[in-house]
Amino acid sequence: MAFLFGQLNRFQERLKKGSLLPLKAAYAQSTDKGKETAPQVKNRPKKDHIITMVRTVAGIEKAIITLSECESERTAKIKVLDINGKYSYGILQFQRQTLENYTKKYGLRDKITNEDLYNPHLAYTTAKFMLTESSKNLYHWVNCAKLTGLIVEV
Repeated sequence: MAFLFGQLNRFQERLKKGSLLPLKAAYAQSTDKGKETAPQVKNRPKKDHIITMVRTVAGIEKAIITLSECESERTAKIKVLDINGKYSYGILQFQRQTLENYTKKYGLRDKITNEDLYNPHLAYTTAKFMLTESSKNLYHWVNCAKLTGLIVEV
């Protein structure tokens, strides 16, 4: 519970500074003929962002630890309903389809089980492969990456 209040406080601070749109405004911008839909987050860098993660094994490991602290306070048994209506699981808050796609891509798993969704070792290993492949994969955790300074708006 303290984790959720901590995140809420951080988001409220950013709202006050004007660096985040209020949720209602984000929904209003994404409406289609009066029908509300969740705002879309694109997993690609924008011109006004700098990825601050160092491209070394130590930098990647530090980034993963930072992300897991922000996403779940490093709690493995956590399940959160995301703004897109899908659940995110585990220390790095992977959605089932994302975890399944990347574990299959890297030869870690062919099919994801319910236990795999909460497996911190699998989440960590998958994230390590993702960030080794491209630092742009930080955009899978765009909100926490921005909150923690791994992605900086300029």
